Amino acid sequence: MNNHTNLIEKIDYYTSEAILKGYVPEDYSEWTLRAFEFASLGEDGRDPFHRISSTSSKYDFNVCNDKFSECVKNHNGQRNQVSFFRHCTDFLSITPFSKVHRTDVPIKAANTSSTQEGTVMKWRDFVISKEPPEEIPLNKIGEAPIATSGNHSLVIGKKKSRKSLFLVLWLTLYLRINPKSDLSEILIFDTEQGTRHVWKVMDRIYRMTGFKVTILYLRGKSHTERKEIIEEAIKETKPKVVFIDGIRDLISNINDPDQATELITWLERITLTHGVHIVNVLHQNKTDNNARGHIGSELLNKCEITIELERDEKADCTLVKCESSRDIPFEPFAFRHDESGLPQIVGIPTSGKVLPELERKNRLAFVFEDGGGQLTYAQLAEGIKINFEVGLNKAKTLLAEFNRAGWIVKNDSTRKSEILYKVMV
Repeated sequence: MNNHTNLIEKIDYYTSEAILKGYVPEDYSEWTLRAFEFASLGEDGRDPFHRISSTSSKYDFNVCNDKFSECVKNHNGQRNQVSFFRHCTDFLSITPFSKVHRTDVPIKAANTSSTQEGTVMKWRDFVISKEPPEEIPLNKIGEAPIATSGNHSLVIGKKKSRKSLFLVLWLTLYLRINPKSDLSEILIFDTEQGTRHVWKVMDRIYRMTGFKVTILYLRGKSHTERKEIIEEAIKETKPKVVFIDGIRDLISNINDPDQATELITWLERITLTHGVHIVNVLHQNKTDNNARGHIGSELLNKCEITIELERDEKADCTLVKCESSRDIPFEPFAFRHDESGLPQIVGIPTSGKVLPELERKNRLAFVFEDGGGQLTYAQLAEGIKINFEVGLNKAKTLLAEFNRAGWIVKNDSTRKSEILYKVMV
């Protein structure tokens, strides 16, 4: 074992023990001191510095990353790890490294886990010792979160279901809750479309938002090259949100379970290491609504939220549904191209077409006229079913849409059986 590997092992040991002891560098000057101590290791010190910093309620991945880079750049050799070791043994009562070190067990660099012979699993790295901070949504549909840092989501739809146009709409929603953003924190990777179509996506985003976004064209590259390019770009630009339009193209065999598992592991490592949210886009099977291949099954199981796009040919619009979510689901809505080719949110289609707003309101008002002014949920759903000529499930979807739009409101009753709705149009 060389001296550098031994030093990394010492840092890993003391960092793990300090976290288990409940050490939190809340004071800014103390936190800066830790940064300079770990910076003397170069890049090998970045991960343990993040681990120590993440115990604080003030932890922010990007701030922490920038602080470490600054200390590496300005490190003058005056501070090294010795002061950290002394702090751990003197103030945290951690058993000195020399008394627990086993020279007969080779150790890989800190924080690496492997099943190869000659390495050990650092189980302490996986202990949760403190409640993490509350997740702040990066984007929402209504009040439902659809993206948080350190997670990944999935957008699925059949061919020509307007997945690329939904990306434009996604960014429009993003600007509503991030009004100070100029979309410089967004990265888009397209593996499928030709350069002309990729350019059209970028142009639509600019016309819809007023901002240019960075899109990388990866068609023609191998799956390994695509992953390398994506990871390098994320590492250098430090985005908040990444779109991979064509996640299937990051593996050679869409039905290989080993490749699927490896890709999921890679995705989750990227999201956690860089504090980024990744939106993956994948086609559905032609014969059913399942996401394609084994990778589709794995993404459905692992993602934070799955958004399904369903094209309605008769109404010439796309229905957006929350297929699954780890948080509250959003209510379905529909969109289509407007006259200039930009996304336009429209009412959910009924009777095979998108009814004009005035006609929708008139039909809804007639439901209440026929029912006496106030209706229970069941009565209202049945009335919508009859007057809009749809099935019961579609009627419930329309009811939720009307409620969200403020066309109908509930009374103040707290008992579910007594809730009544009245019309406001």
